[in-house]
Amino acid sequence: MKRTLAFVLIFTMLLGLLCACAKTPAANDPASTEGGTQTQEPAENADGEAVSLTLLTRCLNDSSATYNVLWEREKAWAEAHPEITITDNSVFEAEQFNNKFKICVANGEMPDLIFSYGGPAFKTYVDNGLILDLMPYIEKDPELKAWYDSFQPSALSTVTYSDVDGLYGMPIEMFATGLYYNKAIFEKNGLTPPTTIGEFEEVCEALLAKGIQPMTIGDKSVYRGGHFLGELFAKRFGGEYFTKLQSGEMKFTDPEVKELFELVKKWQDKGYFGEGLTTIDQETERTMFASGETAMLQMALSYLPSIVTATDDAGVFPSEQIGFVAFPYFEEYPENQNVWHGGPNGVLSVSASSSEAQILATLDLIRCLTNQESSEQRSAVNGSFISCVKDVSLPDDMPQAAIEFHEVYANMTGCSKEPGEAYTGTVLSVFRDQVQAMLAGTDIDTVLATIQTAADESLAEQ
Repeated sequence: MKRTLAFVLIFTMLLGLLCACAKTPAANDPASTEGGTQTQEPAENADGEAVSLTLLTRCLNDSSATYNVLWEREKAWAEAHPEITITDNSVFEAEQFNNKFKICVANGEMPDLIFSYGGPAFKTYVDNGLILDLMPYIEKDPELKAWYDSFQPSALSTVTYSDVDGLYGMPIEMFATGLYYNKAIFEKNGLTPPTTIGEFEEVCEALLAKGIQPMTIGDKSVYRGGHFLGELFAKRFGGEYFTKLQSGEMKFTDPEVKELFELVKKWQDKGYFGEGLTTIDQETERTMFASGETAMLQMALSYLPSIVTATDDAGVFPSEQIGFVAFPYFEEYPENQNVWHGGPNGVLSVSASSSEAQILATLDLIRCLTNQESSEQRSAVNGSFISCVKDVSLPDDMPQAAIEFHEVYANMTGCSKEPGEAYTGTVLSVFRDQVQAMLAGTDIDTVLATIQTAADESLAEQ
């Protein structure tokens, strides 16, 4: 039996107050403003069937450089297909987007093109038959198959599920973290960037012996501790742990999970992260690395431009001295060496309720937004863009650390997001709050029991 969409009941009372996903945009929708795609009267396709598409995304209404490429490509695609009517209801602001989408679901008026970040909430839509399986269309169309084959396997793994057959969207870009290091500090002290957990501990001990703080975790920005643990989960359990958490097969109170929390606490007690982790935010964390106060930094590629700027402003060492390696893996689990903490930074899917003509048109638009050409354009404007497509050229002026990131990223075989993201509801915030509590001194058993209680409540609601 398919799961019930609990949020339908919650949002039903709002249907009279909020606009549904109408086929005509409101005055403040991108489709009716400069830069948005203009709505026309429904046109007819070659078979005489009127074709109109409704789009609802967070990536087609954002002025950021890489997302703007997508917006321009959408407009170009619309101009090339005057026979298709497009209503673009995209909004970038998260709460507004979520409200719009949930109202669409509750009202039974799904947009044809759907944006999400994947994860458990999105899988609920899949389980309830709201999202179209794209594989039957890809398998019978050589052009679509070639497009599909151009994607990194690790990127495609984020839109498939071990317990559900099919492909339920195409990622538009990736998010991933790793380990930056100060090449000057490492060279001066005869150190090699760590590739394993054992080597990481050896490097940290050697740095401490020289009076150098290895790194810090700016967990005043509460997600930072969660991201650090996300790396450890990926390297210890591989990408499948996410599914195991979602099913209840794996629990936060399991001994092997507790070992990871204990490992972080041990490193904290040894001084690997310095002092005051819950009073340092992410910006201070980056500044400490850029000023040479710390030797390593665990963070996403998207933050590299600000790190480079801060490094150059500090004038302590040139930004060319920033190096990058994948987060160290556990020697006991070499099979997880290339599984990273990360996931899709946007997924485009098709509504299962769309007509055949709408499906084909939406698929063609998605291909236009995510193909090799689009990825090349996005990479050219922002070196921190992580392509889901193979063999994308990098800008000539890309920082050395970004080049090293992409060289390492090419070997990535899988990825998984932060453990708390395996559940719906408030579990993610509980997870992050409890990681912060652990770093502030709360007993680990208490921390894990609290997280598991929230996870159990989420599982019971599904």
